[in-house]
Amino acid sequence: MTDNLRPTIAYGNACEDPDMYTIKLHFMNSWIFEPEMDYVGGRIDYYDYCKGDENSIIQMRQCMKKLNVDDRKVKFWFKFGPHFETSIRLLTNDSDIYNLVYKMHVNREVEIFVEHTNED
Repeated sequence: MTDNLRPTIAYGNACEDPDMYTIKLHFMNSWIFEPEMDYVGGRIDYYDYCKGDENSIIQMRQCMKKLNVDDRKVKFWFKFGPHFETSIRLLTNDSDIYNLVYKMHVNREVEIFVEHTNED
């Protein structure tokens, strides 16, 4: 799915849970470090109506399996600002996933970048 063809979900209803958000998952990409850090190429998948207190690292790994990616060889990074160098954090446990709601953008979309590693 290409990013520019997807409409943004409108989370405006007062009845909705304020912790609900969309995960914009970047995967099968490459990191570059010069002239500045960036994540290029690959694919994007979206997961709408996520709740911080119901999401987990295990669920993130299950998403990777559904996308035919070896979930044992990935790390998840959360980008919470405009620049990778100063606005990215490794997600290592369920508490990190739960706390995404405190740094999400106004549009309630959270960007998670998958680092593909050779580690198990």
